[in-house]
This record gives sequence, C-alpha cells and structure tokens, in this order.
Amino acid sequence: MRMAYAYDYVVMNDDLNASGDDVVRIICMVRRRTMLHKELIDQINAMFVEE
Repeated sequence: MRMAYAYDYVVMNDDLNASGDDVVRIICMVRRRTMLHKELIDQINAMFVEE
C-alpha cells in the first residue's frame, strides 16, 4: 500500500463482480486515450482545415 499513489487506478477486490466491472471500465478508458488515436484525430482535423 505504500506504493498505491504510484498507480492511476484503485480496484477494491471485496466484490468479485464489481471489481471485474471496474477492471473492464479501466481498460475501456485507457483504450480511449487521445494519444492512442492520434492518427485518427489528425485525419478528422484535416477534413476541417480551411484551404
């Protein structure tokens, strides 16, 4: 627990179903980080650039 602040997320493992749901939500959030989709964002932005 001394290193808990070094992590981004906390999952309490007191309820297996709830903790499993928490892990799934964390994975979904991480997959939506903008830097993982930089190429797509750049492509979309390029469609709106004034020529």
